[in-house]
Amino acid sequence: MAWHERFLLGPVGAMVPLPSPPARAGVSAPVQRLGSARVAASGRYSAVLSGQKRSWTFKYSRLNSRLAEQIRAFWSWTQPRPLRFLDPYTLNLVSADVSLGGSQSRYTKAFTASTGDSSILRVDLTTPELNSYLRTFIDSGIRWTVPAATAGTLLSNFDIREQIVLRDLRPLVLTLEVTGSGVVQALIRPFNRTGVAQTDILGNAVTLNTTWQSVSLTYSPGSNDATCAVGLNCQSGAGERIITTTAIKCRDSNDDPRWSIGGGIGEVAIIDFDAQYNTFHTYEISFTVREV
Repeated sequence: MAWHERFLLGPVGAMVPLPSPPARAGVSAPVQRLGSARVAASGRYSAVLSGQKRSWTFKYSRLNSRLAEQIRAFWSWTQPRPLRFLDPYTLNLVSADVSLGGSQSRYTKAFTASTGDSSILRVDLTTPELNSYLRTFIDSGIRWTVPAATAGTLLSNFDIREQIVLRDLRPLVLTLEVTGSGVVQALIRPFNRTGVAQTDILGNAVTLNTTWQSVSLTYSPGSNDATCAVGLNCQSGAGERIITTTAIKCRDSNDDPRWSIGGGIGEVAIIDFDAQYNTFHTYEISFTVREV
């Protein structure tokens, strides 16, 4: 997304653009680490982290009554659909854990495979090592075992509350680093605003080997597409196939193609709301949006 675009807030299919805050106010966007830190008897510091939660605080010195009422309605939860949030500073639309192939949580919870049972997914150290740029960010990837003579899909954020929200009809570019065996294709699965899956979009077929290969796909959303999940399709083949993927990025086609940690945002809530009367029918508003 381009940096000059507006933040969006609201339910899927009915998101409201927020005006740019005054330059001096900006938007505060702290990140809370989830987990624990320990100091051993030797003084060695270590941290066990399971994820992160972000929040965004907006302050407007002059907001019209119509938008003030809309934000108040979101805060009051007057409609039951989950709230979603789009941050125009996000360069990678998948979540942090998906982008890192499970390296953040050290768990498979951000991925869903269509074949086999839960034991077919695990997070492993990347072998061989990734290139020098990625190596400073990532040391693991999601390992997927596909049974013999079976085709399957590996998808991220299958829960609609965590799928990528499509901002408009501009193309998206999906890239994944993949190694292993078998023939795979980059995959995007669109969903309409009610959560019904649409036809899968597939990239070019790539035959895997013991080196890392970049697998990619360019996708232009259809008029009915509201959200999407991303991943891989593995074609049917002889013998069991073992596939590892990491460094996943889904971006606006106009954004920087270099890999970056995912900033995708799941369900959010407004956790505080304050309004002060200003001139007639305008308000001084402050509110905080937080990932739930």
